[in-house]
Amino acid sequence: MRRPALPAALLPSFARLPTVSLISRLLFKQGVLASPWWQRVLVVLPVVVLLWLGVHWALGEG
Repeated sequence: MRRPALPAALLPSFARLPTVSLISRLLFKQGVLASPWWQRVLVVLPVVVLLWLGVHWALGEG
């Protein structure tokens, strides 16, 4: 059973941002694997890029 949504006036200002609501919905409410493919790419791609850059930096190649 779903809880009723809070009115926008009661939410903190950062929670009204679309990016934060997308991330919180993906990670906390439905999970990443239940999302469409393009939302999974949006979540996973920055993590993979940061890991790749970190490895190259650690190896002294960057």
